[in-house]
Amino acid sequence: MKVFFLKWWKGLFLIVFITTVFTLLSAKFPRATVTDSFGIFCIECRGYEKVRGVGIYGFGLVYCNGKINRMTYDIDYDKIENFKSRLKSNGFMSIADKVQIIEQNLKGNEQKKYKDAINEYVKEIELLSPNEKEIVLSFL
Repeated sequence: MKVFFLKWWKGLFLIVFITTVFTLLSAKFPRATVTDSFGIFCIECRGYEKVRGVGIYGFGLVYCNGKINRMTYDIDYDKIENFKSRLKSNGFMSIADKVQIIEQNLKGNEQKKYKDAINEYVKEIELLSPNEKEIVLSFL
């Protein structure tokens, strides 16, 4: 009786183990993709992570559990250059400087700094008057 119970228990454990491994390997991974004016921003999370993406004034942020360290992107740097030149020619130098920092962080793949630079960029745009904000957004 004792031997039968041990064999049964081992068999059950083996079935549960194989089922768990199969489930983890076949689970779909949540993915977020944000397409905005300057490119495509993507992230693929683990099955248990919460995924979120948001477009912010031409740029994108995508998160797994609030972290962007696995974010990938395809950026149109020519559009960013055009945006910066339009900002500078219309007197929005501080915003153009913020965009320059964002561009450098994207090129250097420094995602933590990119996130911080996006926050500064958003703050700068939010400080504009409604008319100025409309002008800046028309350049996107």
